[in-house]
Amino acid sequence: MAEAKKRTTTRKPKPKLTPQQARIQQLRSEPRVKVFGNQIFRDQLGETYTFLVNGLPVSIRFDGTYQEYPKSIAELLENKLAGIAKANTRQNINTRIG
Repeated sequence: MAEAKKRTTTRKPKPKLTPQQARIQQLRSEPRVKVFGNQIFRDQLGETYTFLVNGLPVSIRFDGTYQEYPKSIAELLENKLAGIAKANTRQNINTRIG
């Protein structure tokens, strides 16, 4: 009797993700949140504002439209815009001399 050849199936292991790929995958799984690109920021920041989050570029256009971002990015972006608005708000400071 002839011996039957054993078939072995080997599955390729999933390639390990780099930290940046894992972060991108996490961001894709987050719910999307709209952020308003208010035109009042154009004077301070230009038509588009870009910054890095863990090495990933994030941009917002100040054209009066809503733009969608992953929830964590949207919260960070709104905090940045609030800080920029506060820093650029005119403040009356009276100093008393004498």
